[in-house]
Amino acid sequence: MAETEKVEIMNFDQEGYLEDGRALVETGKQMAAMADRIADEGYDAIFLMGVGGTWDELMQLEYLMNKFGDRDLE
Repeated sequence: MAETEKVEIMNFDQEGYLEDGRALVETGKQMAAMADRIADEGYDAIFLMGVGGTWDELMQLEYLMNKFGDRDLE
């Protein structure tokens, strides 16, 4: 498909956006390593808790963990 017009997002910081993405990938690696350490120590459950409005933010995590994990979460 040929490009017919160029769209510019006002005040969009592409380099900042990409840097945030790189930082997120590194955080994911740290979280995976932490989960491995917790499992190696014999724990079989991790509880994520929040106060006020965090349930909707954690729904994304629940979806991903149910999709890629080996058991369903509640």
